[in-house]
Amino acid sequence: MTVQTFLTRLNLLGEELHQREEILVLWTQLRLDFLRDPAFIGQHFVPWALQNVHSKTLELVTNTSYAEEINRLRPEIARRCKNVCARLETTLGVFIFCFGTTITSSRPCLDALNSLQQSHPGVSVFNLYSRFLETPTDGPGRKGTQKDLARMRLAIQSFNPDIWNRQQPRAAESLSVVPKRTNQLEPELELEPKPEPEPEPESEPELGRTAELLAAAPLGQEEVGFGGSDGDKDRVVRKHQRSISTQLHSPVRDAAFGHGDFDAATGAYSDESQNDDDGMDGECDELSTDDEDSLLELAKTPDNLHNDLSTILEESSSQLAAANTSAANAPEQGRRSQPPTASPVDSASSFKLQPELNPDLGEFGTTRDSSPMKLQSDGVVLRRFRKRSLSTSGLGLLPKSGYHSDSEISAQAQHKRIMLSSPSPEVKTTNKNVQRTALEPVMASLVTLLPKRWVNDLVIHTISQRFTSTRVGVIDGLVLCAAKSARLQLRLGQVVCKDEVLIFLNEPGHWILFRWLRASGVLEEYDSLRPAHTKRPGAERVKAFLRWACAQDNMAIELRQVECPQQRNDSDCGVFALCFARRLVDGGELDDLVDSDTERIYFSQCLFTSQNLSLKPPELRAIGLAVPYDRELRARQVLDFARRRRTYHDLLRDGSAGSALTEHIRRAAAADVDSLQLAGLAAVVSSLHQGHVTSLASALQTAAMVAAAAAEGEHERDVRDKLRQFLDALGQVKDPLAKVSSSSSLHSQVLRGSLVALRENGVISLSMWEALSHQPEVETEPLRRNLHDEYAMCCAYLVVLDYTVTKFRRARMKRGIETGVA
Repeated sequence: MTVQTFLTRLNLLGEELHQREEILVLWTQLRLDFLRDPAFIGQHFVPWALQNVHSKTLELVTNTSYAEEINRLRPEIARRCKNVCARLETTLGVFIFCFGTTITSSRPCLDALNSLQQSHPGVSVFNLYSRFLETPTDGPGRKGTQKDLARMRLAIQSFNPDIWNRQQPRAAESLSVVPKRTNQLEPELELEPKPEPEPEPESEPELGRTAELLAAAPLGQEEVGFGGSDGDKDRVVRKHQRSISTQLHSPVRDAAFGHGDFDAATGAYSDESQNDDDGMDGECDELSTDDEDSLLELAKTPDNLHNDLSTILEESSSQLAAANTSAANAPEQGRRSQPPTASPVDSASSFKLQPELNPDLGEFGTTRDSSPMKLQSDGVVLRRFRKRSLSTSGLGLLPKSGYHSDSEISAQAQHKRIMLSSPSPEVKTTNKNVQRTALEPVMASLVTLLPKRWVNDLVIHTISQRFTSTRVGVIDGLVLCAAKSARLQLRLGQVVCKDEVLIFLNEPGHWILFRWLRASGVLEEYDSLRPAHTKRPGAERVKAFLRWACAQDNMAIELRQVECPQQRNDSDCGVFALCFARRLVDGGELDDLVDSDTERIYFSQCLFTSQNLSLKPPELRAIGLAVPYDRELRARQVLDFARRRRTYHDLLRDGSAGSALTEHIRRAAAADVDSLQLAGLAAVVSSLHQGHVTSLASALQTAAMVAAAAAEGEHERDVRDKLRQFLDALGQVKDPLAKVSSSSSLHSQVLRGSLVALRENGVISLSMWEALSHQPEVETEPLRRNLHDEYAMCCAYLVVLDYTVTKFRRARMKRGIETGVA
């Protein structure tokens, strides 16, 4: 059948859209015959279809063919596209059929089209596409994806030359850039689509561009005006408070507030740095990141589903649980997570569930002392960067007790008020890039915490960074191995200036912990495998590194070898080093024996959660019973308890009522019951950790499958688009080898035949692709649903872990109060 025959049949079926399959088959055959028919060579199919195909038929086939592209549009872009299509009296599928996904996804293009419809309401899709085709494809800035954007810009400006210039946003300038003079030439128009700046609230006109300078500052700020002159009234003081709306998604927050959507679930493991100061921030963000020490910075992850399951696994030991029970227990101080400001490069931090204590009100609230401050520019004082973490703040699902921290946080300090002046309106802020760490390498490193395995650098780095605080800094083996540079020295200056610095040195096949005491100039060495007569060369290496980091070549450093527990094999050195560091930070007894198996279980549990959701070995030893990690041991423990209970019953029955011995037996029986309950709770906590790791590993595997499927689909669409462009280019010329056809040489004939075969094969391939697009395929949506379910299970495990660990510590606290044990 001819093209006209297929067109007639399609138009007749335009009123019978229930015959969907037949319409799609006819549409595919129509496109194929249109490319083959010599009468249409040199014509474009899109404008021909807009003029000849029935409107309802065209809407049906385009919405079906481009359903996947429509579903991938962001909600904001989809809303703008629908507004534009409504003004053009067409559908989103027809719009993508005409202009492709590049123009459809460009906010400046959509806004310019919206303005065009307001100024020229008579412009139709066909008129716009005709102007688009008339625009030359070659010209300045018309390369790659910008070619279509440049052509669309010129097409719109052919109707109204002033539209695009108003819609194109200006490039954001950095805070450090000097404001531009008024007589300076405007930069050239960039065709790359950029996000438009958010409009400023109408209630704050007096702030001007100052509000943009604090775009990353905490929200929920109340404004207090000054009394006095009119000039003073124009200034505003903002009292910075924390708002729940600025907190990160956390599994507990999403579960508590009922956020069950897919974005909330996949965002639960989104992470930001949380420690107060680990020395990896500072005023070094303006330096180049191409030097050798860039390995210290964690790789950024793209915005896709796979990397939404990423987290920075570091946590400060000063972030502790707070007790809301009696004052007999010293409450632990919880570190308030602060929103990031326009600040330097983030450093690694952990996923944690942590309380936020309001010391002024005696409960979990929202106020806290401000972070350290720095002068960013003349007249503008900005918050210094405070790293954030996933937290259970404000939910009521909080750990209620824990262990004392080595750092003292001035939580009673009053909130600082910031005086703002009005900077130049040309100064704009730039968005801060969030640093993330993928979970896959950490999950792969989990096996190194099994018994008789050497702990690798990633586990040491991940756990050691949790010991950082305002008073304690950490330098791990990755920093010691980095090439020395001015940038690294600048960053380390904020670490070595702290009171204590924990240094993890990896000598060949052995981990050693050093503690640098800045005030006394003493370097303490904690070696779990100290040689009998020789000294290791690592101490001199650490001394030289400290002198370089402090920029003092002649700094006196006294080395002290501290007596510490010794390991009994050659594989526990990393575990012992981490255990020594934790005891030094927590203020524990260094001479206590180290159970490497228990320590390995503890570090593996807190690797993917936090220290507050893991039971520390001292807590387990205080139970008095072994934790039954398997069902057989649990049954044996219950059976032994039943036997002891019968013994207690017999002793109490034979004893004299009211005697001291009888009272002692009663207390021993009650303590035995409490110990059994605590051991059972500890076993439940261990099982929950195992389930959480299993669910997380399954989610990571599913996320990798989703990413692979998305990449494969993107590659297929790219090949299909390029093939369509190739066929369109050949179709613009009626006979590209007219001169060759008159030649009788063999090479000319072969070349002509090859070109004809290439065109026919390309048309057939494209038609087959179109046919496959209407057949059911294995989509990634089921994988995404599975990923959502697995991720929701991880969140559920974290919520239950929070409750179980809190219950354990409350029961242990109650037991200590009743028995008189502090």
